[in-house]
Amino acid sequence: MDERRESEATPTKNRTAVERKSERELVTTRDLVDDGYLHVVRIASTENAADIFTKPLGRVAFEYLRDKLGLRFALNPPVL
Repeated sequence: MDERRESEATPTKNRTAVERKSERELVTTRDLVDDGYLHVVRIASTENAADIFTKPLGRVAFEYLRDKLGLRFALNPPVL
């Protein structure tokens, strides 16, 4: 569905405040990219450290991302 049809299908008065705010933020982000202030970089899922907080991961992937974030000893600090 193109943007015009989508906006016609969802009248402004029926959208929630969250939807309107999200749309404003998207436009702002797009404008920043277009103006050269922001550069969006794609990150492979295997390297995306945020996945540790948002997805169920296998042990190997979890430990890799945990170590990448520097959280290895956050709960169990090494005994010195």
